[in-house]
Amino acid sequence: METINEIPTESKEQVFNKTFDLLNATQTNWSVNKKPLKCDDGYPTESFGIYRNDNNLWLGTVGKQYQTMQNSALAENIIEASMDITEKFRGGSLYNGKKVYYQAQLPDTIVANDTIERYVTGLNSHDGSSSIGFGFTNKVVVCQNTFHLAMKDVTRFRHTASASSRIELARKKINDILRIECGLMDNYKRMADVKISTAVTKRVIADLFDFDEADFDKETSEFSTRKVNEISKFKEILDSELNSHGHTLWGLFNAVTWKTNHQDVKDGKSLENVMIGSGYRRNLNAYNIIVDSLPKPVSISV
Repeated sequence: METINEIPTESKEQVFNKTFDLLNATQTNWSVNKKPLKCDDGYPTESFGIYRNDNNLWLGTVGKQYQTMQNSALAENIIEASMDITEKFRGGSLYNGKKVYYQAQLPDTIVANDTIERYVTGLNSHDGSSSIGFGFTNKVVVCQNTFHLAMKDVTRFRHTASASSRIELARKKINDILRIECGLMDNYKRMADVKISTAVTKRVIADLFDFDEADFDKETSEFSTRKVNEISKFKEILDSELNSHGHTLWGLFNAVTWKTNHQDVKDGKSLENVMIGSGYRRNLNAYNIIVDSLPKPVSISV
């Protein structure tokens, strides 16, 4: 497992340059302003608006206690906390900047002949919906299926005044991520060694389409025509993914992530769906169902 040394090996100037390059490359080189909001009659309220400083776009409404975390600060923290394990960073924004993420790329892993790209992810919310969150993201290269797993929000991150304290906290969380993500990769490999079963497939499909597993065999008589058609389409996806990844639980998991990444996408927002949308929940539920059926799964806690 990769580890992070306690003392950074690069100078502050190098970190600054990497941060500047990352912000420009991801088109997140902008900051946010917190402005007091007033009623129509001009009287002040207890609410504040968060606005982008480059185009004055409103991102969200927050309370008085809310403290902003600028993109540059998060990007710098991610880089300085993980630069001992990688020199590759990327990122972007979701929903016009309401959320911004940065990722440190880890070495690829092979699972059943599939190349898996791996990333440590830091996600910030400018709309007040969540605190700074850390997690990990991986993508099966051949089919571009992305799975994101978020750790608990780091609620102290935004409110920590000291930059050095933020970096130490980020370094600790990234070390935790590396340990947990190693277990995730082990479970992937275990999935690839276990043949797919009817029982697990039924549980996954029942959860995916929001019905009781006991009603699985009623789909042709009591389900709506729409649900029957959706299940039929998923079974076509499943057949394709099993042929591509093997007739294993790994193939079943990829069928779910293919659906959330490609079929359940609105307005081309695939990443939003699997990182913060309904696709995140569906992927995580399928993962947990499949892992629970493994003979000797690795327990990971997020």
